Amino acid sequence: MSEADWIEDEKTTDSGEAMFSEVFGEGGFDTAKVKSNLLPAGVYRLRISKAETRASKAGPNMLALTLTVAEPSEYEGKRHYENLNLQHASAQVREIAKQQLKAICLACGITQAKSPSDLIDRECVATIAIKPDNAGELRNNVKKWHDASKEVPAVFVEAAGGDGVDPFGM
Repeated sequence: MSEADWIEDEKTTDSGEAMFSEVFGEGGFDTAKVKSNLLPAGVYRLRISKAETRASKAGPNMLALTLTVAEPSEYEGKRHYENLNLQHASAQVREIAKQQLKAICLACGITQAKSPSDLIDRECVATIAIKPDNAGELRNNVKKWHDASKEVPAVFVEAAGGDGVDPFGM
């Protein structure tokens, strides 16, 4: 960029403010108008769209699942992620991951899986809550995977107005 271009660019951006006029507008930036990436608490029909092994922060590989919302329709296409630490150094962490995988398989109607690819394109129903993580950031958390062999609840989302945070920390 030449000096003349830089000077012209500086004039048009008005110290950067002109660049953001669409975002800030006359009334300023309203955080309430920006949609959250979190799913509201509720019951969702999900499709496992990706199942892969990848390195975890703790070191060993984990099973990383990407679940895509199928219902309710207003959230169709949004994603939820589950990471299962099946190879963690801690036996307790591995056991928790196995229990989670069992619940996911049963929710998908699978009684025996030979590889992560057996989960891809399978649908399941899960109750999702919003819960703060260890750093205090709000995250979606599966409260319950609904066993496909039993009665599965209807898909719904909590009524608007609630903060969606589970008061019982589930």
